[in-house]
Amino acid sequence: RVQEFPCSISRCGKIFDSLLSYESHYNTQHRNCCSVCKRVFPSNYLLELHLLEWHDSMFEIQAAKQNMYKCLVESCPTLLQTSKTRKKHMIEKHHFPSNYRFDRVKK
Repeated sequence: RVQEFPCSISRCGKIFDSLLSYESHYNTQHRNCCSVCKRVFPSNYLLELHLLEWHDSMFEIQAAKQNMYKCLVESCPTLLQTSKTRKKHMIEKHHFPSNYRFDRVKK
């Protein structure tokens, strides 16, 4: 009999035949998941930036007064004025490709 590994997230319901496939599923579908919009991020740092920039009602007010957009590279301390200046910084300083999906457009 093959051992089963059910997903521990209550509403997911998926079952895996190996621990490796379960861990892969969990890491890509549930870890660093936004509790508001359910978008998944590759790191906790990027999730925290997302929560601040997309779901914190005070962020836009504060960003109008001071540089609030953190660099997407966790080890870089740079704060930028807008998401557009951050994109330029990411391309020029960190050599990200210009077609990298930096931000979704706010609706």
